[in-house]
Amino acid sequence: MNSADDLQSAKATEALLNIEQVKLLDTREREQTEFGMAQLRYQQAAQSSDVAASFLSGGQQLITTTGLGLSLWCVARRALAGTASVGDVFMVQSLVAQLWNPLQFLGYYAREARQALVDLSDARALLAREAFVRESRTPEALPDASVTTPLLEFHGVSFRHCDAARGVDDACIEELAVLHEVSFAIAPGEFVALVGPSGSGKSTVGRLAARLMDVSSGTVRFNGADVRQVRLADLRSRIAVVSQDIVVFNESIRHNLLYARPDAREDDLAAALVDAGLSEAVGSMPEGLETLVGERGLRLSGGERQRLALARALLRRPELFILDEATSALDPESERLIVEALAKRTLPGCPCPAVLAITHQEAMLREADQVIVLRDGCIAEIVESSCETGSTLAALLSPSGVAGQQDT
Repeated sequence: MNSADDLQSAKATEALLNIEQVKLLDTREREQTEFGMAQLRYQQAAQSSDVAASFLSGGQQLITTTGLGLSLWCVARRALAGTASVGDVFMVQSLVAQLWNPLQFLGYYAREARQALVDLSDARALLAREAFVRESRTPEALPDASVTTPLLEFHGVSFRHCDAARGVDDACIEELAVLHEVSFAIAPGEFVALVGPSGSGKSTVGRLAARLMDVSSGTVRFNGADVRQVRLADLRSRIAVVSQDIVVFNESIRHNLLYARPDAREDDLAAALVDAGLSEAVGSMPEGLETLVGERGLRLSGGERQRLALARALLRRPELFILDEATSALDPESERLIVEALAKRTLPGCPCPAVLAITHQEAMLREADQVIVLRDGCIAEIVESSCETGSTLAALLSPSGVAGQQDT
């Protein structure tokens, strides 16, 4: 019954969250039919559970009543025979009642205990699983940024999707290998573009840098420290990620901005909105920063959602920006202004935050200090970009180049 209840709840939630796709594909009747079938399975399971509970309760009552009747019959026979008094009959009735009354709740408590165990079974299975990314038992302090040390360094990094049933320490499936011996370094203040065909491992690089996953072999270093040996909170407080799938909360614009930095002042919010190119749009809204963005940001356009995510990242003031196609919904002029805003950000002790931009956008590539080209999980080439020597970069930007191989 619990499994059927979980299934119908999940089906309803999924259909409502994806209501636009349901409308666009005109699959409302299919969703209603599938939800109706899930409801029917739940009703059948609930009826079976109720029938079992009814038989259990009825059986208990039958046993207790029969036991009390037999006890009274036995003592009544003795009373009629003169070997027992009326007080004996009353005593037996009282003792049997005191004995059976607690036992009447035994079935109820047993059923409730079983229900609780079923409810906790999924939680127990989840808690028994080993986490793929584990906090170090003796974490090191994460060093501050320094101009003499690479901010982010990949050294011989390989990554494979492991078979979860075997665990992270067992052999991985070779067919699911994503990265092979990837090595590069990003200095503080450097703007690095990561390009390559779809499926070449670009997003995986960003996830490994933020330690959302752990490497299969090799080392990822941040400010010279192995990311596996430092506290996750310290590492992620130095990084701001804007992914392809923009996540916003069904709250106000202010709430979504302050989620990255709760102690931000009003002037900080205003500066982040200006740098992300969102100030005019927010200013034109009747409620301004208090405007609700709707579920998954549906009240905002695609470009406004990206600007909001970029403003949230800028407000965080990290040492490293990881932008995964973060400006794909923006026009070239807006993209150029955002790139310039990223370049203006300064931090104590280093020129400005480093930027790792996973992109196919020309403005990002032209702004990059170096372009790393990934192909089939390997680094095909690293191009140092400059104003004087742009021929190689121009080749990358051409439709026949690797960076120009956008998805159809």
